[in-house]
Amino acid sequence: MSKLYCLCMYYKVRDTRSHSVDEDKKVTRKQKAEGKAPEAEQSPKKAKAESEHNNDNGKSTEDIKEDFKNFCKSTSEHLSIKQMREILEENGQDPSGSDDAVVPRWERGIPVVREAWLSDSIEKKEPQPLGAYDVVSDLVVGGGGIPLDKQDASEEALETITAEDDGVEVRHGGLGLRQLGIAAAHSKLEPKVAYIMKILCGQEIYRYALMEIGLDVPDLPIGMLTDLHLKRCEDAILEFLRKLKQHHETGMKGEAMWSDFSQRMFTLMPSTRPFTFRDSSDLADHVVSTFETVRDINAASRIIGDMSGSTLDDPLFEVYKKLRCSISPVEKEDHDYKMIAKYLEKTYEPVKVGEISYGVSIENVFAVELSAGPSLEEMKKLPNKVLLWCGFFQESASLEEKKHGVIGRGRKKTDESEHVVWKDDIRVPCGRLIPSEYKDSLLEYNEYAVYDPQQVSIRFLVAVKFEEKDVVYDVDEE
Repeated sequence: MSKLYCLCMYYKVRDTRSHSVDEDKKVTRKQKAEGKAPEAEQSPKKAKAESEHNNDNGKSTEDIKEDFKNFCKSTSEHLSIKQMREILEENGQDPSGSDDAVVPRWERGIPVVREAWLSDSIEKKEPQPLGAYDVVSDLVVGGGGIPLDKQDASEEALETITAEDDGVEVRHGGLGLRQLGIAAAHSKLEPKVAYIMKILCGQEIYRYALMEIGLDVPDLPIGMLTDLHLKRCEDAILEFLRKLKQHHETGMKGEAMWSDFSQRMFTLMPSTRPFTFRDSSDLADHVVSTFETVRDINAASRIIGDMSGSTLDDPLFEVYKKLRCSISPVEKEDHDYKMIAKYLEKTYEPVKVGEISYGVSIENVFAVELSAGPSLEEMKKLPNKVLLWCGFFQESASLEEKKHGVIGRGRKKTDESEHVVWKDDIRVPCGRLIPSEYKDSLLEYNEYAVYDPQQVSIRFLVAVKFEEKDVVYDVDEE
């Protein structure tokens, strides 16, 4: 399994968090010789035009009738028609009519709110405005805060929504498996650079990334959201961070606060594996990290666009030009290559998945020169410069207006006696990992964050390969 990492030179940044593992174990994995290769993952196909008896959702009238019948049956098992009428009346809705008319009216007319509405109403001893706690608003990108049952479903409204989201998601617009080799072979790019561009422009890495974080719902364009929707996600995270700082809730109130935030985030970014966040570790690993991934994939969708056309037109080079940077291979004999190899060897700890430990080796190193952002010479003028593995989240400067950046101290640090200097005065913390004085820290390694993009400069792109360690393969013969 291959993966790409960036080496960035920073003034106050955050490095990628790796994972500690137990001592290596020798594992035996049996593999049966198969007569055929696994089937390739197929991309979703566009639905064909249905007959005039079908609805917009692809279901026939009979199917919809059956679904409605099942819904009524399921609802009646939990609420009686009398109770539904009482709920409608209490909410200012019309409770009259036949039983068949009450159920859909009850479904459409009763607002669905978050748990916070109940806790806040109890705390303030009066019912709070329902609109501020609506949980079914903005499920549609561009919904504008309007509840689903009140959104305009007309053709004109749908066109307006899609106009805000004009483009092709990278899981469909990127290069398919059969196109990758041909596109690289016909590219005018240097072969190693073409190989990297082939990976960056392929559909599969984005599908895998979304599957890994549980956001691979096939019918939702999570990789092509509007800027407004991404801003709402970011605002929700920052608002919750402010609440955590202001209110140190514990017990049931604390659980309710985390539950409310979890529901809100999974409403904004529907997941195939939703759960309730419990602590700051979940916040970092499953909220902030997930949001960063989604934001990056959305940026990739807009850069890559639709590459379903002819590969003879060199689509890799066209995307390369959009990056507005130069990427050039670094030879193994080069001093920079040796420095990065040593850096990786000293600071990497094997990742353990189950009983399998994974080591890492370098496949290629590329020097990167951006046309936007600060140059190396400009970065040299800044104090406290350090070359770090890149994987940072640029937080809102409004939280820490008077700071350039922050550092979180971890339980492990690099041995400073083994650090080296690169390009005159840029520190490379390539020492072996040793225990730090922060033994009770929540972080395993030091974490850096920067607020000003002008204090960050990507210098290298590193392609690495993860390999299983101490594994013996036994092939059963049939």
